[in-house]
Amino acid sequence: MVGQPDTLKALQEEWKSIIQFQHFRSLSSTQSVVWEQAKAIQGSLPFLLIDTDAQTDGHGQVGTVWESEAGKNLLFSLWCAPTFLSADKQFLLSECCALAVVKAFEPYMACTVKWPNDIYYQDKKICGMLIDHKVMGGSLCETAMGIGININQSLFRGTSPNPVSLRQIIGHEIDRYQVLRLFLCHFMSYYSLLKSEHYGAIHEEYKSHLYRRQGLHLFADTSETVFRARIADIQMNGRIVLEDECKELREYAFKEIRYVI
Repeated sequence: MVGQPDTLKALQEEWKSIIQFQHFRSLSSTQSVVWEQAKAIQGSLPFLLIDTDAQTDGHGQVGTVWESEAGKNLLFSLWCAPTFLSADKQFLLSECCALAVVKAFEPYMACTVKWPNDIYYQDKKICGMLIDHKVMGGSLCETAMGIGININQSLFRGTSPNPVSLRQIIGHEIDRYQVLRLFLCHFMSYYSLLKSEHYGAIHEEYKSHLYRRQGLHLFADTSETVFRARIADIQMNGRIVLEDECKELREYAFKEIRYVI
């Protein structure tokens, strides 16, 4: 298991002033546990991080299963209370998470963001995330960001069509908590920009790291009609705008369109 207890303790010590860091050997799902634990810390620290070596009921968007060999990868959820952010700007938090993962990988290789927030190395998925919000009075009151990052897994046995790990890319294992530390450093930087209302800077950087951001590529809509288009824009609310071969603009929400890979 690469991700030693001393590295974990050093990480907890480094962030103890703002993050309550809870590590588990195994649990059902970091996303469900972080919501439960957040009730106990509200008003004490601005962030709660639930990290585990293994989870028995891990999942991604719309019930998809997240495969992870115990002790090999990063499985964590980060909770916060972004009450400064209006509900119509919630996609910016997704952008911050995605960018933080991309930046955390930069010492090892270059990645891109497959809209809306999967992280890809070339045409393979190395990270997925599930972000849940609670809204009150038109503003976000709580957010939980569940993130799975493939670090040291050497073989994937599940049904996901295109997983990849950092170990498979660079040829050796690394301490997974080094990657988590980099993620936290970058996320906190983007979160600070968000609090300072630098929305445009975050959004433009997100768009500059998009997977297949240039040229025509294959997409399929909900009727499974396949067409070629380019990414014309990502709106601030997270909707994607495609321009097809006939120069017609098509706008889609999440799950209304998929990449054909």
